[in-house]
Parts: sequence; structure tokens; C-alpha cells
Amino acid sequence: MIVETIQLINFKNYSALELSLNAPVTCIVGDNGMGKTNLLDAVFYSCLSKSYFNAVEKQNIKTGEDFFTIKMRIKEAEKSHQIFCNYLNGEKKVIKKNNKAYKRVADHIGQFPCVMITPGDLYLINEYSEERRKCVDSIISQYDANYLNNLLQYHKTLSQRNALLKSTDNGRPLDMDLIQVFDQQLNQYGQQIHQSRQEFITAFVPLVQSIYKDISSNREQVTCFYKSQLVDHNLLDLLAKDLDKDKIMGRTHAGIHKDDYQFLINDMPVKKYGSQGQQKSFVFALKLAQARLITAKTGKFPILLLDDIFDRLDLSRMKNLLGILFEHTFGHIFLSDTEEARVSQILKDFEINFEVLTIDNGNLAFNEKA
Repeated sequence: MIVETIQLINFKNYSALELSLNAPVTCIVGDNGMGKTNLLDAVFYSCLSKSYFNAVEKQNIKTGEDFFTIKMRIKEAEKSHQIFCNYLNGEKKVIKKNNKAYKRVADHIGQFPCVMITPGDLYLINEYSEERRKCVDSIISQYDANYLNNLLQYHKTLSQRNALLKSTDNGRPLDMDLIQVFDQQLNQYGQQIHQSRQEFITAFVPLVQSIYKDISSNREQVTCFYKSQLVDHNLLDLLAKDLDKDKIMGRTHAGIHKDDYQFLINDMPVKKYGSQGQQKSFVFALKLAQARLITAKTGKFPILLLDDIFDRLDLSRMKNLLGILFEHTFGHIFLSDTEEARVSQILKDFEINFEVLTIDNGNLAFNEKA
């Protein structure tokens, strides 16, 4: 998939922007705070109907305005598609493909796969299990619509069960018939989600290991494990066992919403024993494996968005990473960096077709093509 045009109105720091692209690799250079990341986020939003950084829609609107619009044209298999995204403060966002609005915004996910890599992605290693689950959920949802539907239904049911548990705070007795209905639904959706996550990790780990081996020149061994209560227990049994605790705390303690993923380097936790360079390399491997898995599952080549990834990365790992990118088939690749000379020279060494845009406070200019 190749991005042909981008139009922005009131998106973050952009009042208005119209951009036509003419190379499969687009480099965006400029000082920090000028809008490089915002432009990449606009591409991500168009593909996945949400910002990579801001879950609150109004935070994506330019200060002083009350709406934003993103239009993007993507070429896939010799056919161009128009994507339209609009959000008016206080209203529901609108996503259209080829001038036709989706009945559900979630139906847009998977149409145009996209992978974002940023320096902040170290949270996947260093933060809580919720972030790792969200990452995996995003990957699977881009190639499996049934998984996304099961996930949405599971969390809807979970919210209803938790609301029912909290309703006993005012002395009302717990409706056990309704609890059993919710438990059956959680079990139904949870088992399917669990199965999908097991299948995912089986296919994902070899890709991560292969990519990390290339990035690190085979200096370390890595792996990933899927951790879930459902590996050794039946969810209905767990829900029944924890019911008294659930009533006291007002929330559900058992289920796939407690799953986690463990990342190891040389059989030790990456979070504790990996250097900064090793952790960044691990994240790159996770994200590039995501792109390859989506391609294997769908036949589509995801758009790659690499935001300031060269910062504090040694030259060897940097060149290994780019070598992996350019030796395999991906969709449009966007790179952002603060140093034009660095990124241009590296790309020239690979003898690929690229273009360089300079950005200054939301204003862009083509600077170089090769």
C-alpha cells in the first residue's frame, strides 16, 4: 500500500495541509516540536480510525478550533482508495471509505494495515500488562475481524458485570441469574479470544526471533511467552471462585482481561536485564514481526511509520534495521528524523527510491529525491 495524497484541516498543529507523495519511502526531517510526529499520526489515524497517541478525540483538534478533518488516498494493488476522517467536538467521529460511511467505525480496522514505531514504545517492555494486551489486540484485530468482534463483546459484557457488582454498594442484593448470564457470555467470548491469542503467539515468536537476530547480528537470543489464567483453568470455575471477592471490590478479577506477555533476552526479563539498545531492538523486532504477520495473514503490506527511531541507536543496529526494512516487501515507509544529512546518506547507501520533506511548524517543503 502506497500513500498518494494527504490533506489535513485543524489536525493537531496543522491548520491546512495538502501533500502529494511520489516515492515508496518518505523522510520527514525537522526540529522537535515542528509536526513530524503529528503527520505520521494522521496517517495512522486514517488507517486505524484513531490516534496512536491521544485516545481523547478533542485533543487531536488544533487549539482554538472545534473540528478536524483528514483525507488520504492510498493505492493498493493498482486501485486507489479515498479515506475520510472527521471529528466535530462533542459529536461522533465519521470514517468513510470511497465516500461510503461505515456502519461501525470498528469495521474500518484491517482495511489498511499500519504499524507505528516510536521511541515511546519502550512502554511495551517497561509498563503494565494492559499496554501489552492492547498492542497484541491491535495486531490480531488488523487481520481477524472475528477477534475484534469477540473482544468488543467481551469488554461490553465485562463492563455490565462490573456495573452489576457495584450496584450492591447501596444494599441491593446481587442478581445471581444475571451474573450467570454474564459469566456464560464472558466464557464464550473469552475462550475464543484465548484461542486466538495462543495461535498468535505461536506464529509471532519465530518472526520476532528471526528479526531480532538480524538487528543484533545474532548477539542475543530472545523469546516471548503468553501468560493467561485460562491456560490451566476454566473461566467459569474462576468466576465462581472469585465471586465473593468480586462483590467486595466491585470488579471482575478473573478473565482474559488479566492476560499478559513476557519478553525475555537470554532467558532473562528484557525489562530488568536488557540495555537500552537491546530494549529498543526488541521493540523494533516486535513491531516488524507485527507487519510480517499481518502480511502473512492478509496478503497486504502494511504502511510503516518510524518516528525518530534513530535517536540513541548505534550505527550498526541502525543499518541492520534499515537493511531488514529494505530487503523485505512492506507498504509505504515513513521515516522522521531531526538530522537530514544522516537520514539522507543512510538511505542513499541502500540505493532506494526516497523523498525528503523538511517541516517547520506545520509547513512542509520537498527537499530531495533520490
